Amino acid sequence: MPKLLLYITVKWTWIFLIFGTDSNENRIYVHVGRKATKNYCKIWLEPEVELCKSGDLTNAELKEVLEITEEY
Repeated sequence: MPKLLLYITVKWTWIFLIFGTDSNENRIYVHVGRKATKNYCKIWLEPEVELCKSGDLTNAELKEVLEITEEY
């Protein structure tokens, strides 16, 4: 699973990655989670950045990763 971005904040290290087995999707997306997370959230990247699956993240964490995704 290739890492696309490691984003380090004061509180968390966010990992943005893709899985090689996810080749049957119609939209471009990325999985995001904390360093020790096993259940990543899934964020669509097109046509707009939007949440697909929340994983283990809280609402505040989801807001933060959506903002980071928009920026990068």
